[in-house]
Amino acid sequence: MPPKSKSTLVELDDSDNPFLSEQERTDIINQTGILQKVPQQSLEEPEPHVLVATMLTFPLLGSHLAFDYIVHIQYGFEKDFTWDHLRKRQLPIIPALFILAFITNRFKKSKVAQFVFTLMAITVGCLTIEQSTDHATFGNMLKCPGYATLGVLLVIQMDLTPSLISIAACFLFYHRQTLIKLFESGQSQILGKTEL
Repeated sequence: MPPKSKSTLVELDDSDNPFLSEQERTDIINQTGILQKVPQQSLEEPEPHVLVATMLTFPLLGSHLAFDYIVHIQYGFEKDFTWDHLRKRQLPIIPALFILAFITNRFKKSKVAQFVFTLMAITVGCLTIEQSTDHATFGNMLKCPGYATLGVLLVIQMDLTPSLISIAACFLFYHRQTLIKLFESGQSQILGKTEL
């Protein structure tokens, strides 16, 4: 067995630092062109759309169930809220919610999709408000859990500004009668002053 050499890297190198400096490493990398040979990967990992859709489906299903239960309690039909009712109302909604969550999650970064989501959220929100205030029969109210759940999904998938716009539009629609009265009284006061 040959005898082991007692020399170390420090002894072999004339300098006190056995490692390359930052500048020397950068020069070697640039001279060899190794960075151009390595394929550039995106820093952002793609979202796992199926996983996100699955994770959104079950809370949305729970919110639909809660809205449906509230409607039954509101009209005194809690006896009709049975396991059979849950099976008939909730199970068919699972694939629909999953598909909607998948599609909205897949295209939520597009500006066009954000605009469409905003219009859909305003429409669904106004339909929910109209069904629950103007046409508040039990049959019409049974539509509201679906509308409300879709509205919640759309607001979740939208950016902050479009979601605030859709919520503000629904707020104005809810208070439309008050706003009309204020507008009419303001016009009559203005017309009264101009006649004098």
